[in-house]
Formats: sequence, structure tokens, C-alpha cells
Amino acid sequence: MNKTGEPQLRPRGPKPGLIGGNALEFRKNMVAFYQRNQREFGDVAFYRLLNLPFYQLSHPADIKEVLLTQAHKVQKSPIYKQMLSKYLGNGLLISDGEVWKRQRKRTQPSFHHVRIHAYADTMVESTAQAIADWQERGAVDIYDEMTRLTLQIVVQTLFHVDVREQATEIGELTRVLQEAVIGEVSTPLRLPDWVPTPALRRKRHSIQRLDEIVYGIINDRLQTGEDRGDLLSMMLLTEDDNGNRMTPQEARDEALTIFIAGHDTTANALTWTWVLLSQHPAVGAKLDAELDRVLGDRLPTLEDLPALTYSSLNAGRFAIALCKLQDNAPLL
Repeated sequence: MNKTGEPQLRPRGPKPGLIGGNALEFRKNMVAFYQRNQREFGDVAFYRLLNLPFYQLSHPADIKEVLLTQAHKVQKSPIYKQMLSKYLGNGLLISDGEVWKRQRKRTQPSFHHVRIHAYADTMVESTAQAIADWQERGAVDIYDEMTRLTLQIVVQTLFHVDVREQATEIGELTRVLQEAVIGEVSTPLRLPDWVPTPALRRKRHSIQRLDEIVYGIINDRLQTGEDRGDLLSMMLLTEDDNGNRMTPQEARDEALTIFIAGHDTTANALTWTWVLLSQHPAVGAKLDAELDRVLGDRLPTLEDLPALTYSSLNAGRFAIALCKLQDNAPLL
């Protein structure tokens, strides 16, 4: 309803341009565009990109209603699925309906409590190695180091292989692929993939090279049938209700989805956590004191988390502060 009580067919939203709807404003600054819509038009706003209608939901209750309560009535955008499937195939981020349910059920064992313990040990071991390296080198670029560390952890927990020698190459391939994914989502006007621009050539090379690496690991694992306690083993060995296992293509799609989602985003969060700690030395001192009290000179384990009350509390506070400061993951 509008202010006069008359029926309103769609929510209010920004005035579209003569050509492309709101595409130019959206492309200029996507996050600012969403913030302005929420500020000026409320929790539900309507806009257009080219000739396509979009509805923006900003209130958690509305988002929960669509993504959880009424999820069975909602399908993921065919346009976004078409754009992202070029890079991520038909993984959990892309799939819908029965395909999504089947893949979700197959990946669930990867996150059982016993597996999480093993992943935690990998995280601690990789971090301890990184710290020892930093102490020898002195001053380091914290973002580069967090990127290298999270890459090592993700690949270890996903594939149980050491990629330190390939870290630079894989990191660059991943960065190009992430930029491609973000560009597809945030750019309404795109050149066809067959246009031989340098950016499109880099995208194609990154996909091909990452596929070589990932499929190589998958094929080696299928030949041995070995359970190495990693995510890939669970994806390849887990059977569904009909006794079927993931195909190499399905495992590749899920692996790349996890890889892209869990690498750079975590590195960014850790980098800004160090920034916040440098700006609040009193908090850092309390964290140090708690770690000394609980751990002494030993490395932490998953069982130590309940005793690290101050650390756990402030991890949540840091996460909230990071979202406010950096607008991480602004949309779904």
C-alpha cells in the first residue's frame, strides 16, 4: 500500500535511467547502491538492471523467510546460475532442488565432529609453521601471509596435499577466478566469452589450469581409493541412498566452490582482525594473557575452545566490527 492507501504492485526503489535501468549506478558502486536503497526505500526495494527486475531484501526476517522458511518455493536466479556455472559448475552454490539436496547430503559427512577435529589440527600445524617462518624473516606483508596461510589450510583440509611450492601460482589463479565471479555478478553489461580480451584470456587460462590441478588430485585419489581424512575423500567415498557416489565432475564443482569461498574471504577477515588488534592493544594484551593461562607453552587443540572465553567472545565482536567496517559479503 502507498501513503494514500491505494494498492502498490511493487516496492519503491531508485528511479531508473533512460538506458539500462539502474545498471550504471549499480556498476559504479554496488555496495553503495544497496546501502542507499535500504536507507531511502526501506527493507524491501525494487530496481532494474537492463530489462531485468530485482527485489532487494535488507531485513533479516525477510531474508530468513525467503532463504529458509519458503526456500522450497524459491529458485536461484537462472541468470546468475548461467554466469557462475562457467566457473563453479553445478556445485552447492549453483544447484537447486533435488540436485542440491543430493549434493548437500553427500557433503554433510565432511563436517562431522571427528573430521572437524582433524581439520583443526591441520589449521594449528600450518599456523605454527607460518609463525616460525615469520620469526626468521622479520617484518612481513600481513595480507600476503594470511592469503598464503589460508590457501595452505584450505588445500590441506580439502585435498590433503602440500602446495607450498605451488602457493604463488594457485593463489594467482584463484584471485583471477574470484575477480571473474565477482565481475559476473556485479556487471550487468559483459562482453561475450569469445572476445579475445586480456581479461577473458586470463579467466580461461585460470579455469583450465585449476581444472588440471584439481582433476589431477581427484584422479589420483580415485585410483588409490584411499581415505586421507580430507574433504575430497568424503565427497568421493560417501554413497547416497541409492548407493551412488559423486562423479569426478561433481567432486570438482564442490571442491572449487569450497576453495573459492573459503580462501580469500578468510584471508581478508584475518588481515582486518590484525588491523583491529593493532588499534586496540588492550584487547590484544588480554588475549595474550588468556592464551598464556590456558595453553602455557603448548599448541592449542579443539578441546581448548571452551576455556578460551575471552578469545571466543571477542572473535564474535571482531566479526561484527569487520562487517561494519568493510562491508564483507554484502549480498546473497
